[in-house]
Amino acid sequence: MAPTYNIACSTRLVPPVHHRLKPTDQETTQSHRPPKSPARARMAHLTVLRGYAELADPAILPLELRLCHSDFSVTIIDKYPKSMFHYLLLPRIKPPYTAANLRDLRTVLQLPREQAKTLLQNMRRDALVAKALIEEEMLNRHDFKWDIQMGFHAVPSMEHIHLHIMSTEFNGGFIKSKKHLNSFHPTLGFFLHLDDVLSWFDPDVEPTWFAMKSDIDKNEYEKLLKED
Repeated sequence: MAPTYNIACSTRLVPPVHHRLKPTDQETTQSHRPPKSPARARMAHLTVLRGYAELADPAILPLELRLCHSDFSVTIIDKYPKSMFHYLLLPRIKPPYTAANLRDLRTVLQLPREQAKTLLQNMRRDALVAKALIEEEMLNRHDFKWDIQMGFHAVPSMEHIHLHIMSTEFNGGFIKSKKHLNSFHPTLGFFLHLDDVLSWFDPDVEPTWFAMKSDIDKNEYEKLLKED
C-alpha cells in the first residue's frame, strides 16, 4: 500500500510586502539565536535555512513565516522578497538524506541518480501545492495572476537546497542591484528552472551531458550576474 501523503498549509497566506520576520527562540532552533560576533553572524546567516529543515515539527514556526509543510518539506516566506509573492521550499533533513546531501543543488545531483530525481520530483509536488495557493491569493488580492517561476540559484548564497517559488513582476522591494535582478532573470541562465533541471534526468540524456550539467561550474555561472 502506498504511503499516505499529507501537506498542511496556512490559511493566512502571503504576508504584506516588506514584512520583516524575526522568529523567536521558542519558534526556531538554538542556531537562530543572535550571534555575538561578525563571524558567528555570517555563519548563522549561511545556515539559517538548514535550521528550519532540521525541525522535527515545522508547525511550531509562526504562521507569518510558514506557508506549508509536509513529511518531506517546509515552505517559508523569503525574508527579503524580490517579488510580491516569494517563498522558499526546503526539503527536510530526514533519512535517507543528510544535511551534507542537501547542502545545495550540486550536492543533490551528486546523489545516486534515481535518489536525486525522486527528491526533486517531491520538491515539485509540494511546490505545486504552494503555487496554487499563491495564484488563488493573487486573484483574491489583485484580480490578476502573474506568472510564477520555480527554480534554484546556480550558486546559492545560503546553505541547504531551497527552491524559489515566486511571482515574476519582481516588485518585492529587495531588488537593490543588477546582481539581484540577474540572479532571478528567467532566461539569463543563473536561475535554474526546476522543470529544466528535472529534464536532465530524461532517459535519452547522455550520462556525460548529465555529468557536465550537474557539476555546476561556479565561476561560469557567476559571470552571468555581471551581464547587462
